[in-house]
Amino acid sequence: MANIKVKDKVVDMVTGDVSVKERTFNISNRDPNNSIEYHKIADLLGINKFDRLDPHISEKLVMLYNWAAGSIKSNDVDKIHSYIDFHRKELGVTEVGTSLVNNLYKQARLDTESREKTDRFNRWEEYRAEKANENASEQAGE
Repeated sequence: MANIKVKDKVVDMVTGDVSVKERTFNISNRDPNNSIEYHKIADLLGINKFDRLDPHISEKLVMLYNWAAGSIKSNDVDKIHSYIDFHRKELGVTEVGTSLVNNLYKQARLDTESREKTDRFNRWEEYRAEKANENASEQAGE
């Protein structure tokens, strides 16, 4: 199983700090033929052998795998399979193959973006509360 590391430049919208965030993909989207996990998830979603080699589908499968693994905090393929299948049923999607991957990918992206925005909002609220406390202590000290 290959690990792919990706570095993203992240700007904190609250404080303006710039940092580099490193993400690691647990399964390879460069050479999916060497990953059992990749093929198990592809089988679950009904991806045929030709579409598995498509780099766009491969990238989406890697994202779905990592999204599910991060959400349930486990790399157990059966648990990831159950989590993805639950969301498939929740969406009410009956098709299989690339259209299923595209629909699940959209949901995973929306979920990820929603979590990031919620985290950003929470950091903003903490920052505002911290500044309010600093201002209150400065005024009390005068």
